[in-house]
Amino acid sequence: MTEGGAPVAGIVRFHNALCELFGRRGIRDNVSRYEAIGFGLVEMHGEERNSLLEGLPQSDSPFRLSGFFDTLYARYDERFVVSAP
Repeated sequence: MTEGGAPVAGIVRFHNALCELFGRRGIRDNVSRYEAIGFGLVEMHGEERNSLLEGLPQSDSPFRLSGFFDTLYARYDERFVVSAP
């Protein structure tokens, strides 16, 4: 992270690379992708050490940990039709 709290270029590139691995929907849909990816950065210094950084990934990112299991469960339901009557 920069002194101002913004992600450095390497973190941005890593996030963008994950975008290419995300979004698999069906069993045969692009087997090199993942159904869901969670991405978190951990504070390494100070009183907040070992806690997740709140602002990253940004709120519009598909890799927010808060949406990881919702996405994963949705793909499972689509694939195996568990929720069908």
